[in-house]
Amino acid sequence: MFFKLKDDRIYESMVTTPLSVADIAFGEIGWALLRGVAAATGFLAIVSVLGYVESPWILLALPGAVLIGFCFAAIGLAVTTWLRTMQDFQLIQLVMLPMFLFATTFYPVTVYPEPVRILVKCLPLYHGIELLRGPALGDLHPGLLLSAGYLLALGGGGRLRGPAEARTSADVVTGTRPGRGAGEPTDEELVRNSRVGKVPPPHARTPDRVEYRDVVYAEIDGYRPLMLDLTVPAAASAPVPLLIWIHGGAWRRGSPRVGESWLGVADPVGAAVAAGYAVATVQYRFSGEAHYPAQRDDVRAAVATLRGLAPEAGLDPGRFGAWGESAGGHLAAVLGLDRRDAGPESRVQAVVAWYAPSDLAAFDRAPGSPEGRLLGPAARQDEAARLAGPLAHVSAQAPPTLLVHGDADPLVPCDQSRRFAAALTGAGATAELVVVPGAGHCFDGADLREPVRLSLDFFDRHL
Repeated sequence: MFFKLKDDRIYESMVTTPLSVADIAFGEIGWALLRGVAAATGFLAIVSVLGYVESPWILLALPGAVLIGFCFAAIGLAVTTWLRTMQDFQLIQLVMLPMFLFATTFYPVTVYPEPVRILVKCLPLYHGIELLRGPALGDLHPGLLLSAGYLLALGGGGRLRGPAEARTSADVVTGTRPGRGAGEPTDEELVRNSRVGKVPPPHARTPDRVEYRDVVYAEIDGYRPLMLDLTVPAAASAPVPLLIWIHGGAWRRGSPRVGESWLGVADPVGAAVAAGYAVATVQYRFSGEAHYPAQRDDVRAAVATLRGLAPEAGLDPGRFGAWGESAGGHLAAVLGLDRRDAGPESRVQAVVAWYAPSDLAAFDRAPGSPEGRLLGPAARQDEAARLAGPLAHVSAQAPPTLLVHGDADPLVPCDQSRRFAAALTGAGATAELVVVPGAGHCFDGADLREPVRLSLDFFDRHL
């Protein structure tokens, strides 16, 4: 659920359909209950075969297990909406371990001092154990009704909390569209930007930065509003250069909020702000929502909107850099090099692409592959696949480009960046290639801080 919410952003996409937040909550809880019923039924069958059943009342343990599953699934659903990073899972362990140790899993509650006993009886796991232990031993008593009511109330509260992050998106979408259209968007619907947004009140302000959240940069009929977050140095005395961060995720998932992703440990946004840059992290339509070139058009629209907001936000419109990783690196490079039907308002002055595909024609374009999902019907056409990659648009007019790639990348071969860098250099453009020895995709096995440093140094020299 955490990855669906924070990484894949599945809930965010789901609420752009007729599904409601309540539908999502009931769906997740229902799926958890189906798994729990299957496990409980199997366990009950096994202990029966082994002769460990002491009372026919043990059959009541099955609905008891369902109630326990409902309670913990609903609580888990609620807790997930509060988590921000993978490190937050340590807090869950901090709660679960004492509850597991003290909730009469190993010792009866009577062995504890009275204050501890009272605390233990407030734990949901204690009531779950009581609800199963009584029927299993044939010991039915009124306290079981208390335990059942406790778990039902707790689960109901968790269910009402629901996927709150998805609710935020639902509030934005409500009234915008009743559901996704059946066909692809028309040319008119693919306009780069239907309206230039306003800088909202700051979401957060610290001594070193000002953060603006959920700036709407495009509203395309039939789709969710596309948003970006903008972070600006707080003490800048003059307009600052802007870096546009484009996240990866095989063009079909991912989050633009870098601090909530695996990159949070390297904190590229914080490093960029400390170096004097503003940073915009942008959404784009996933391949499950629209086929390419929708994604290219989206990031163009983001740049155009940010350039329009430059005077109000304190940005230097002549110093914009695109920075992306994996699928986002592909879009950053396309943004810089593919200028077909593009106006000057969407131009960037430098590009940094990490482990990015540059030639989509060289990949498997089967219907279920990332490239096949991105291109849709055009995946069967070699020329369309070629033109969807930045390698096809190399020229002497390309902005300065830095390519960083691990030589052990199993998903996007390092040769993609090697060929791209050679083509740029051969065309007379400025290009640099940094190969990270032994690093896999997402720089797996390498220090993430070094690519961040190299990237900011490159932007320092070219913006």
